[in-house]
Amino acid sequence: MGGKVTLVVLISALCLISVCCRPTSFYSTGLKIDPNLHLIPAGPVSAEPNTDSYYFFFHSATGLTSVDHFDRKPGAAESERLLFMETDHNEVLDRTVKEDEILKGRFGTVYAEKTCFYTRPITDFSYVSVQSYWNQLDHEIPSELPRPPESLPPLTSLSLVRIFRADPEYLVVAANYEPNGGLGSLHIDGARDGDRVHSNFVPAEQDSFVQRIPKDRGSVALKKYGIPAYIDVQEYVRSRRLSLAPTNLPQEMTVLNQHYGYNEVIRQDELKDGAVVSSRFLQPSVTVEESSLDPLCESRFRQQKAMGLPTVR
Repeated sequence: MGGKVTLVVLISALCLISVCCRPTSFYSTGLKIDPNLHLIPAGPVSAEPNTDSYYFFFHSATGLTSVDHFDRKPGAAESERLLFMETDHNEVLDRTVKEDEILKGRFGTVYAEKTCFYTRPITDFSYVSVQSYWNQLDHEIPSELPRPPESLPPLTSLSLVRIFRADPEYLVVAANYEPNGGLGSLHIDGARDGDRVHSNFVPAEQDSFVQRIPKDRGSVALKKYGIPAYIDVQEYVRSRRLSLAPTNLPQEMTVLNQHYGYNEVIRQDELKDGAVVSSRFLQPSVTVEESSLDPLCESRFRQQKAMGLPTVR
């Protein structure tokens, strides 16, 4: 009897040691996602690969696991992060985040983000969003297509980015619209010396708000930065013009992005005096895991729309 108890205690201790001593982080050359949405490493390696696609697993002290899917192109100095994945405390995939660089200049970097949730209630909504952020953010640079696609997925959102020369050096005002043209969110960020300035040092940050627009707060900021509360999408597609209210701020650049298939393809129109002066089509990559997860993500978006919930943030 005593021997059996000792053996049980020994086995339990070994199991505990095995769990506690698993590596906090490691690299892998592959990833499998099982039907229950568990993220399983395939081909762990001891060091970060120098080329091609690979994954970085990190087990946090809070019990969550994150997985970054990186890709390093031949000759590139750094890797691009194609996708961020995170599990819940039950080791089940909770969300994915994809961030693509869509504008870069003296005003810093503007990103298009797509965040999908998989196991939370629908009220924790998946969303797409455009906003300025730090240059150093791990992100992907999407491909610029040599010609317009022959066909496009449905239009799922729009974003208007107006860049002004103003304190602290530039202001980047990004408005996100639902596919029906209704304004869903507004982000105001500052930039200096080619990178984002923390909001504590951006006087206009007090005008910034996100998610649904409260009418009593929206009117002042929208007027100040010439942001329309509604875009007539059909009229814009037909005329390729967008009437924008004048502002007292000197303008650096204005672009209107049309996001198709939740960032499957992005048409970016640069505007001058409201008219389109140039266009380009951007296409983010589609990873192996996205190919299997996107139907689940799009199902969430459809449910949100059916419930009257937002899809932009």
